[in-house]
Amino acid sequence: MSEAKKDHHDDHHDDHMKVYWLVFVGLLIGTVITVLASKIKLGGYMDVTLALAIAICKASLVLIFFMHLREAARIVKLVAAGTFLWLIILLAYPVVDIASRYWVAVEPGWLNPHAELSGPADTE
Repeated sequence: MSEAKKDHHDDHHDDHMKVYWLVFVGLLIGTVITVLASKIKLGGYMDVTLALAIAICKASLVLIFFMHLREAARIVKLVAAGTFLWLIILLAYPVVDIASRYWVAVEPGWLNPHAELSGPADTE
């Protein structure tokens, strides 16, 4: 291999390593943010929404840089986007189902199957 090709290859390798290290630092920062976000209680569905948003950002970094979707062909990008869309649809259906239910207040002990056994005994 000529010196010019070797220098070009080394420069290209150094560029990739710099990107990998930056993505690694980004993933570490995302992990720290995830841990800090778990300590904050936002209430309702916001805890899960925040956790999923952080996870999507970290997964996007992995997909784009480590799985080389940035340099991939259009069809590969289309398949990845379709897969991601399908994941969002699958996650959205249970959330919409649970959020749209009418929650009925029940008496304490209603869900306890042994509640009948704890009553007064027959005195015959």
